[in-house]
Amino acid sequence: MEKQRLHYYEQLAELYPTIGKASTEIINLQSILYLPKGTEHFLSDIHGEFKAFSHVLRNGSGAVRTKIDDVFGHTLSTADKMSLATLIYYPQKKIELVRQTEDDIENWYKITLYRLIEVCKTVSSKYTRSKVRKALPEDAPLDGRSFFAAANAGEPEALEVLRRFCHAVAVQIYNLTVLLDVEKVAIGGGISKQPLLLESLRSAYDGLYASRAGQAYMEGLPRCQIVPCAFSSEANQVGVAAAYFEAMQKKC
Repeated sequence: MEKQRLHYYEQLAELYPTIGKASTEIINLQSILYLPKGTEHFLSDIHGEFKAFSHVLRNGSGAVRTKIDDVFGHTLSTADKMSLATLIYYPQKKIELVRQTEDDIENWYKITLYRLIEVCKTVSSKYTRSKVRKALPEDAPLDGRSFFAAANAGEPEALEVLRRFCHAVAVQIYNLTVLLDVEKVAIGGGISKQPLLLESLRSAYDGLYASRAGQAYMEGLPRCQIVPCAFSSEANQVGVAAAYFEAMQKKC
């Protein structure tokens, strides 16, 4: 029994040679346990109806349209929702049609890409990052380093995405400040190492804070400090290690 266990540990050591890699996999597996399970889709009585079967698969029996409604609500017209849904069902055919009819194709690309990202964020929220990565092409530009390289180089699209992200986070920090008198917020994860992120986030928060100066509820309200976490991108590993040692101490 001990020999089998040792062999098992040796195999694990080859897969996860460092504490960091082992901790990352533990976090990944724990998140999978707590996240909702994947959707199962059942179809019956197809009888060679390939086109109908293909369409049902593409639209997820109406689930795709439901997600679009959940994301955009009344902010998009019915026609725009149908157009976006058709793009998701039949991307190649839809793009070919749009190229023939759309006057400002570049603007259409930008607006549509933003809408697709919003839908993807909602749909992918039930899955771990590793599952989402596996579902996308291998050459998909998913590396955060690539994004921040573009933002630091001053690329307008990347800066606009960063601005929207920081504004959304700043609103939440401001709300916490008003409700709970929060004086300091620490930003963790790999992105906390990016000076541009912290600079943009602080700027967005300061803008919100200044725009509400003079309001009665602002009297005595602290200006929240936004700082990077002490352990930055290693915070998860440190947390796992701390939880492990705490559990081991309780067993002793």
